[in-house]
Amino acid sequence: MKKTARIFLFLPLLFLAACSSKPVVKPPADLIGKDTIVQIVADQLIVESLVFNAPPQYNKDTLTRALYAQLLEKYNITIPRYQSSLTYYFSDKKRMEDIMKRAKSQIDEKKSQLPTQ
Repeated sequence: MKKTARIFLFLPLLFLAACSSKPVVKPPADLIGKDTIVQIVADQLIVESLVFNAPPQYNKDTLTRALYAQLLEKYNITIPRYQSSLTYYFSDKKRMEDIMKRAKSQIDEKKSQLPTQ
C-alpha cells in the first residue's frame, strides 16, 4: 500500500488508540498547529468521502493517492509530520474530541455554502 493511502487507514487507528489508556505523548518538534490540524482533518474527511462515493469507473487507489498528494501539498506537510502531529493530538481524548468537533463544524460550514438544488 502506498504511503498516501496509509493515512486513510491511520486516522481510525488513532481514534481507537485515543479511547484506550492514556499514554504520555510528547509533542513533536515540528508539531502542526491545532487550527491547521483541524483544517487538515476536515479536508481529509472530505477526501475520504469523495473516494468512498466515487463512481465505480474510478480507480479508488489512484484517486486516493492523487487527493492525498494535493492535501499534503496544500498544507505543505509530509506524511511523517502529519502522523506525528495526529498521534500527539489524538493521544488525549479531549483534544481529539475538540479537533473532530471543530472539523465537523468546518465541513458543515462548507456544506451550507454549496448551492441547493
